[in-house]
Amino acid sequence: MNMKKQLYPIITERHFLHQQISLAMCLLLLVVGCRKADDDMVGIDEHGAVTIL
Repeated sequence: MNMKKQLYPIITERHFLHQQISLAMCLLLLVVGCRKADDDMVGIDEHGAVTIL
């Protein structure tokens, strides 16, 4: 049980870091998508999904 308590924060920390990286990538894609939207290269549908044409 003690071993589990030591391991748990490491797992959650890595998961949180992975979430932060995923969020950052998503935001980066949105910014790039908005910049390229003028060229009609990227479209965002009603669900918020980014499609590269």
